Amino acid sequence: MLLIVVGLFAGILAGMLGVGGGLIFTPVLFFLFKGAGVAEPVLWTIASSLFCTFVASSTSVYRQFRMRNLFIKEGFLVGFMGILGTIFGRQIITQPFYSEREFSLIFSTLLIYTAYKFLKGTKNPTQTNLSDDGQLTLNKTLLIGILGGFIATIAGVGGGIVMVPLMTLLFALPFLKGVSISSTAIVIISFSAFFQLALLSPTSLGISAYSVGYIDFGTVFPLLLGTIIGANIGVLLTKKINRRVFEITFSLMAIAVAIRMLWGVFF
Repeated sequence: MLLIVVGLFAGILAGMLGVGGGLIFTPVLFFLFKGAGVAEPVLWTIASSLFCTFVASSTSVYRQFRMRNLFIKEGFLVGFMGILGTIFGRQIITQPFYSEREFSLIFSTLLIYTAYKFLKGTKNPTQTNLSDDGQLTLNKTLLIGILGGFIATIAGVGGGIVMVPLMTLLFALPFLKGVSISSTAIVIISFSAFFQLALLSPTSLGISAYSVGYIDFGTVFPLLLGTIIGANIGVLLTKKINRRVFEITFSLMAIAVAIRMLWGVFF
């Protein structure tokens, strides 16, 4: 029941702010696996979070497809390039040197960066532009995909936190086009990453008895149930509650979680 409530809260935030599920799933799962004394909590966290991200992003892409907001060709190209990044990322996280310290440092940096972007506020003159302006060459697609896939795998997130800024700021794509391409790519990237980790043989058990590789299905299903419900509530709340209040709330929460993660491994 507690995981359903946490998932509900995560879904509301995701629905209102458009943040990737991994930014919320990952710290919750990390504290959960670590607190339960599970060996190799980083691998269990990353694999389980990526499975959650796959389900959540698939739902998001389906909604965009219904709204005809998808750039399927570009999204699939970036996603398939991202598979290369996930392979490289898997090699990193399965090495002995990639411990809780390295994972906490990388993920906390992503949290603080995201909090900074929300606190700063967004200027969105191009946010209503969903035209087909702006093209991605093969080299650009390769760069975006590999970086997105790599970050997704070493941090347990979707990779959009890297791919969207690259497309919109560095390559000057319209904002909504970048988000749409990223959403499609995340489905492929997260599937590739969690599938690779599902093929591994853990040296220990997860929290529940229902797991494949490093994915603890018994733990993530309650989270996903709450998230699916919460996401729909969040979309409705965007029209009734001041979005800026939630941006500030999420930013402060993200900073607090980052400090807690860093404190737990460095002090």
